[in-house]
Amino acid sequence: MVVMFFASWATAGTGGIAEPLAFRGFDRPWTCLTYPFAFVSPGSEFFWIVMAWVWLYVVGEALEARIGWRNYVLSFLGYSALAAVCVGVGSILVARRVPLFEPWLPISALTCAWAATDPAGPVLLLGVIPVQRRWIAVLSVVSDVVYIGMASPIVGLMAALPCVLAWYVGNGAFSSGRRGTVVSGRGQKAQSSREFDEFITKVRSREKEREEQDRLRKLFEGGDDGTSGTP
Repeated sequence: MVVMFFASWATAGTGGIAEPLAFRGFDRPWTCLTYPFAFVSPGSEFFWIVMAWVWLYVVGEALEARIGWRNYVLSFLGYSALAAVCVGVGSILVARRVPLFEPWLPISALTCAWAATDPAGPVLLLGVIPVQRRWIAVLSVVSDVVYIGMASPIVGLMAALPCVLAWYVGNGAFSSGRRGTVVSGRGQKAQSSREFDEFITKVRSREKEREEQDRLRKLFEGGDDGTSGTP
């Protein structure tokens, strides 16, 4: 993503490379996955794009620790495609083509998934204001509706649908385990390691108890022999 940003900036004067990657409808279906890497105004939006990268790193690190890097990458691409489909269908309904550029929609969806893992968890907004994660998710949804809704309010509402799905996925609604808990990847390995350590501790404890019992038994047997041999 960083490489594509600077490539878009370097080629801006010659037409750029963003247009072939942008989503403008289902006539180019591959753009459902490529539009997050299309930067149309890399110079004027540099600050906001960097902030988006920083936030994606924060959210991505937390999600990767839960689901593993492969599932995280698949989630990013999946939410990107789902958002494009929603916007594409909405564009057909309103008879107005709404293009998609840049990674704002998948980042919002991942933010909702991250927030759903601990809705009441505290976060310092702008590094100063303490807010709960659930309100960060609400802010992400509202930003999607406004961002896309400037072209069409109906399409803006449809663009926020992946955020709703991401919330339920992050909350564990579609998992077979405990609600709100997703354990895989490194988390599953850590849990298995803890269980193995507990098992080894129990085995060693039982061995010590057995050795102590054998020592006491031999001690009593030796005392009985000494007593019987006394005249």
